[in-house]
Amino acid sequence: MTIHVQERDHFDAVCPHCNKELHAVVAVKLSASILSKRLMFCCPHCGKVLGVMHRKGLLAS
Repeated sequence: MTIHVQERDHFDAVCPHCNKELHAVVAVKLSASILSKRLMFCCPHCGKVLGVMHRKGLLAS
């Protein structure tokens, strides 16, 4: 099985919960220290969580 990757200059992202087009997302800082950072990303229309990021290391800030 082969998976093909398409490169695009523009993509219309849609919220999987409310189906509205996303032009921005809300990032909420859950925790942060010198070596780690945790963010939650939410839809600005319905407020539902789209994902969580936990970054570790010196590049976390």
